Amino acid sequence: MKSIHPSFFVLFLGLLLLLPACGGSGSAAGTSDSDSAPAAVGFTVEDAPVDGFSNVTIELTDLRLLTQSGDRTANLLAAPRSFDFLGLSLKQALLALAPSVPAGTYHTVELTVGAVEILDTLAAPVTVTVTQATSQASLTAGGGNPLVFADAFTPCSLDIDLDGSLQEDPGQAGTFLFGLKFSANTSIAPALDEIRGEVTQIEASRSRFTMRVIGDGSSTGGFGSMEVVVNDGDFLAHDDGRTFATAAAFLDELDLGEVVQVSGVLQSNGVFLASRVVEEDDDGLSGSNRIEIEGIVRSMDTVTRTFVLQVMEIEKGASAAAPVLAAQANPNLLSVSYNSSTFVFADDSNSSGTGIIPQSVQVGMEVDVRFAELSGSAPYLASSLEIGDGRSGSDDGVEYEGICTDISGLPQEFMLTLDQSESAWISGLVTAPVRVPLASAPRIFLDAGPEPSLEANELQENLKMKVYGDLSGPVASATLVPTTVKVKPGELEGFLTAVDLQSNTMTITVTKVKRAFGGAPTPAGSVVFQVAPGAELETDQGGRALVDFASLLGSGTVEVRLEGMRHPVNGLTAWEVEED
Repeated sequence: MKSIHPSFFVLFLGLLLLLPACGGSGSAAGTSDSDSAPAAVGFTVEDAPVDGFSNVTIELTDLRLLTQSGDRTANLLAAPRSFDFLGLSLKQALLALAPSVPAGTYHTVELTVGAVEILDTLAAPVTVTVTQATSQASLTAGGGNPLVFADAFTPCSLDIDLDGSLQEDPGQAGTFLFGLKFSANTSIAPALDEIRGEVTQIEASRSRFTMRVIGDGSSTGGFGSMEVVVNDGDFLAHDDGRTFATAAAFLDELDLGEVVQVSGVLQSNGVFLASRVVEEDDDGLSGSNRIEIEGIVRSMDTVTRTFVLQVMEIEKGASAAAPVLAAQANPNLLSVSYNSSTFVFADDSNSSGTGIIPQSVQVGMEVDVRFAELSGSAPYLASSLEIGDGRSGSDDGVEYEGICTDISGLPQEFMLTLDQSESAWISGLVTAPVRVPLASAPRIFLDAGPEPSLEANELQENLKMKVYGDLSGPVASATLVPTTVKVKPGELEGFLTAVDLQSNTMTITVTKVKRAFGGAPTPAGSVVFQVAPGAELETDQGGRALVDFASLLGSGTVEVRLEGMRHPVNGLTAWEVEED
C-alpha cells in the first residue's frame, strides 16, 4: 500500500548502485518454466523529510521478491547500501538493477535494514533503536493483481515511510524507535541523481555511451553496466563546471576509462536518458577536486569569505575527508573558505565564474564543495563550488520551512514563522515572522494524495509549509518572495467507525494527531472528514474506493492513517487515507 509521508513525493541524492545478478542465499522463486528467460527489474528508493531531523541515514542490507507460496529470490543486493533519506529531494536513488531475476509471478517485496543513524536539526547525533528490521510490502499491478516479471524491464520504487517508521521512545525522551514501514510502486519512471560510473564504450553516432557503474568507496565488487543517452540541451560539464556546447562535443572529448556522474531518468527499456553528466577530475586523487562533500550552507561571512557547511555526504575522497571531519569538535560541520581561484558553477546551467560566491548562494542552500585537500586547520579552501543541486536549493529558490501564523492579509499575503531549526533563523538572517507576498502568483498546493492546487484564500493558520523563493530585507521584517508554496497536510491516526457513501464522509475516532490540519485544533474523539474528490484511498487488500473502506466495517477494528487539511468552507477534508 502507498505510504502516507509528511511532505512531498520524494526523490533523492545519493551514492548509487547497479547490480549484475542475484546474490546471497534463498530458495528459488517464480512460477514459470525453468527455460523462461530471466526478468530484468530495477529497484529505486525514495522518501520525504520528517520534522526535527537534518539527516536520517539507513543501511539497506537485504532485498527479495516473494511468490504467493512464500518462495523467495536470493538477496538482490550484492552489498549493503546506505542512503541519507532526507536527501531525497527531487530524485529517486537507484538501489539495484537486477537483470537475472527468475521469471515468474511475485506478490511481495521484502526489505531489511541494518544500521540507522539520525542527526537532529543542529547536526547532533540522536539515539535510535531498530525494533523491526525486516518488513514486506505488496507488489501489485493495476487492479491489485500480482506482478509478473518476464522478459521486459520493470521499474519498482520502494517508498520508505520515515514518518511511520520513526516513533519517539515513550520510555526515554529524546530517543527514537525505528520499525521499518515501506510500500512498492511499479508505475513510476524513476528520476535518478548522480550515478557514478566508468566509461566502457562510446557511440557518438547514436548519442550515447556505456558505463560500468562503480561503488561509492564503501561498496566493492562489480555493479553492472548502463547505457546512457545524451542530447543537446543537457548539462554536460567538466568537473570544474566548464560546459560543453553540444552532446557531440562532449562525446568527442569523452575517453574510455573516464569516470563520470550522471543524472536523469531510467526508461522502461532500461536505457538511462541523461539530463546531466559531469566528468570527474582527470587527475583522480591527485587533482584539484579529489575531495567532494555535499552539504547545506548553515552560515556565511562574505567579508572573510568563509561559510559553515553542514556535511550531508562525502561524495568522493572519503578516505582523505573522514579523518579530518572526525577530528572536528562537531564532525558534521565544516568551515570552508573561498578565494579568487575558487570556480563556482550552477547545476544544470551554464552560469559559472570565479572570485566571489554568487549572490544566489544563500544560507540554507544545498551545495557540492570540492577540495584539493583538507590539511592544516579550518577553514579549508574550496577549489570549486556547485550550487542549486538538492533539496534546499533548486530552480524554485531556497527552501524555507515554517508555520503559517497570520492570514489576515490574504489573498495578497500571509505571514510565515520559520522553524527555529532553519538556517536563516539560526544564523540571524531572520528574527521575526516573514511576509510572504503572493503577487508573483506562485504555485500553491497540498502535499498529499494527488497534490491538489490551492487558492490563496484556502490557506489556514497553523498549517506547516515549505516556501521556496528569495528571502531579503531587515532581519525583523524580512520578505520571502515565493515561487512555490508546498503545504504540508495535517496527519492523524485513528480507528474508522463509520462511512457514509451518500455524503462521501468517513468518521474517525482519533488516537493521535501528528500534524495540525490548519485553523482550530483538531478535536479529540470522533471526527467526521469529507473525502475530497480524487482523494487517494487504499486498504490493505488494495481497495481504492470509499466503498472498500465501508466493507471493512463489522469485520473487526480498522486502523487508519489520514492526511488532509481544514477547508474554510467544507471543513476537515481527507486527501489521502490508508489502512494502517
